[in-house]
Amino acid sequence: TARTASCCAPPGWSPDTQPAATVKQVAVGLAFMALAAFVWFQARGFPELPEGHPGPALFPNLVAAGLFLAGAALAVTSLMAARSGGPEGGAQVTPEEGSAPDDDGPDSAGRGVLRIVLVLAAVGAYPLISPATGFVASVGIVGVVVALLLRARPVAAVTTAVAGTLVIYLLFTRLLGVPL
Repeated sequence: TARTASCCAPPGWSPDTQPAATVKQVAVGLAFMALAAFVWFQARGFPELPEGHPGPALFPNLVAAGLFLAGAALAVTSLMAARSGGPEGGAQVTPEEGSAPDDDGPDSAGRGVLRIVLVLAAVGAYPLISPATGFVASVGIVGVVVALLLRARPVAAVTTAVAGTLVIYLLFTRLLGVPL
């Protein structure tokens, strides 16, 4: 009954909104999986390189695998949460200590859109600054800026940008033999 569902449901859960949210999350997960299949099928037509070198299909296939796994994870966790009785399975979610504060003010949507625009501008600035600063510096700078815009803590932003830049640099220059 409605009384039973409301007395025993986790905070913030409503029988009217929860199924619709689950359907949307599962649909998004399935859409990611379909996009992954499309990318994978398109990459099958790319040429292969001789002597077993990775060809142009390698990275699209890696992206397709990531999209597929992310879509499957979203769909499965959404269905599992629905079965357990709530969006988080009844668990209370609390922010991590030291995490960035949420924007709950009246202008939070505008700040979110501004952050998205600034992230896109930072990524778009990469080809402009790369010739002057080189790959390592430009990717590092853009990585830190993007992480900070996405509200990462400064130490985490710098650490992630440096580690990511080094991994990409070593992957391309040492493993794949592609100069950057």
